[in-house]
Amino acid sequence: MKRAIAFILVALFAVSGVFAQSPAWKSARHGIYLGIGANLSQTDICPSDGLFPCFKTINGSMELGYQYRLSERFFLRGNAMVSRLQGFDADSDCDFTYSDDNPAGRRANFRTWVFDINAMVDFYLLKLKSVTPESTFGQKWGIYLTAGFGGAFYQPMSSIRNGEQNVWVHVRPLTGKGHYNTATWTLPAGLGFKYQFSNKFNMGLEVLQHICFTDWGDGMTS
Repeated sequence: MKRAIAFILVALFAVSGVFAQSPAWKSARHGIYLGIGANLSQTDICPSDGLFPCFKTINGSMELGYQYRLSERFFLRGNAMVSRLQGFDADSDCDFTYSDDNPAGRRANFRTWVFDINAMVDFYLLKLKSVTPESTFGQKWGIYLTAGFGGAFYQPMSSIRNGEQNVWVHVRPLTGKGHYNTATWTLPAGLGFKYQFSNKFNMGLEVLQHICFTDWGDGMTS
């Protein structure tokens, strides 16, 4: 899995600290946010022939973070994210699965919890403005680009047949290797949209691409 990619769609709910009566952005530098969403993964298991990962790998993600507003257009963010990644060759559109035409195919699978810690910078193409009673619907929106770096921790498992039932076991003993990395650096980047209900509360939608630098995230090495 040398090119492990996870596409994550997250809905963000943020509360900013406003400690002054002034509507200027400097009075609302700090904020906390919660995000819930879905992810798609592109790994050695359940690969896709197309541009995007197999949609059958979809699973859930949750994020908690803190943001600090540097200027009208720049934000700094730190967040922790937990995601569930999975893949089954049987769902792939490639020729890795068993069939009458491909009896020597493969039927690999994996699932893992992934814990991410990230530091990110947001740049607003359409900057956020102070919300007043006269603000129109269009004036309450912000659009931003985001990028950063972080680390991810994982422990892949695979389903194997044990008698008459399938059981999930950690992949490491199955590989015959005594040790392999269960952590990797990540590069998250994406695009976000934010709508302000007030100067204290906003809601957003964010699409992120997480690139991981590991060959073991799904328990299979190329």
